[in-house]
Amino acid sequence: MTQNILMLSTTVWESPWWFRRQHFARCLARNGWRVLYVNPQQSMARVFLGGGLAALRAAENRSRIYSADGLSNLRIGRPPLATPYFVRSAPGSVLNRLLLRRHLRRVASREFGGEDYTQVFYNPCDVRVVDPQLPSIYDIVDKFDAYPEYEHMQSYVNGCHRRACAVSRAMVVTAPSLIPEGWASKCTVISNGVDLPLFRDAKARPCPADLAGIPAPRAVYAGALLEWFDYDLLGKVARLLPHVHFVVIGFPEFKAEGMPANVRYLGKKRQDELPAYYGHCQAGIIPFRVNPLTVHVNPLKFYEYLAADIPCVSSPMHPIESFVERGVLALSDNPESFAGALLDHWQEADKAGAREARAQIANEHDWAQLALQFMKVLQSSGGHS
Repeated sequence: MTQNILMLSTTVWESPWWFRRQHFARCLARNGWRVLYVNPQQSMARVFLGGGLAALRAAENRSRIYSADGLSNLRIGRPPLATPYFVRSAPGSVLNRLLLRRHLRRVASREFGGEDYTQVFYNPCDVRVVDPQLPSIYDIVDKFDAYPEYEHMQSYVNGCHRRACAVSRAMVVTAPSLIPEGWASKCTVISNGVDLPLFRDAKARPCPADLAGIPAPRAVYAGALLEWFDYDLLGKVARLLPHVHFVVIGFPEFKAEGMPANVRYLGKKRQDELPAYYGHCQAGIIPFRVNPLTVHVNPLKFYEYLAADIPCVSSPMHPIESFVERGVLALSDNPESFAGALLDHWQEADKAGAREARAQIANEHDWAQLALQFMKVLQSSGGHS
């Protein structure tokens, strides 16, 4: 039986931090599926503004298709540059996606030897890329209409979302709160997870030099420092706990102005460097603003913290709230209770029951196990020929 997948990703394969898309693609390939992982399109205008004609030529001349991760059946596709439009707009989105659909039909036919394939997509707007004659799976990981960059085209994004729900053979969601109204019968909940082999030996790794000089106890955050990161909450918690050092790892640059001295920014690290930092901190934190986007996030870093055997204190998020009862997580958007929860979890962190709970949850959320669930959805939805 031949199994072919075309995955329309929202993350470039080469990203130093991996997400759900890359993990599923690699796991599928390791289980014998042929996977064509399509990087998101780059804007011709953005490339030109960033480096001029030389950058445009370099982008166009790069190899379009290549194998990855030492697997001949895992192929990465770099699509042509998007036609130039200097602002996000519905007409620009439609045009580029229709052109991309034509391009991918030719590429997929060549890569899969003319055989049928199943399409997996994450951005609702990519419903205009998928071939309606072939099965498709809509994997919902966020509320796209809550992203600030789509604020001026919410009607278009919501229309794409409704269309994606209607045309997809099946849908996967990272949490029950993301199940679209009226479409529960099509949905399977498959959580986000963790690269367990990478993180489970975190405490055995040497302490990184830039962390060793920061006194314990330490609480760590690693991730994006974008509009959902709550600088105000972090600053207030740090002032309430002056004996604790808060280590921040991420991108783009950390806004350190006004932060107390016990907040330390260590820059951006590769994902394979993170376990050593986690292993020499006493807790992981997720200080996010509470809004319609973040409350539905199922954060990968939560499972990474547990795999590294450290507890977590986070802003409220529906997908992980059930883990509070298992003693591995506290949720709060209030500085006083956030700080109190951090101290409480440290006191309980080394107890046998707490460590066993963290290990069990991490094992349950190993990407290799979650990918098996994803394969069942693909197989039951026509993901084979």
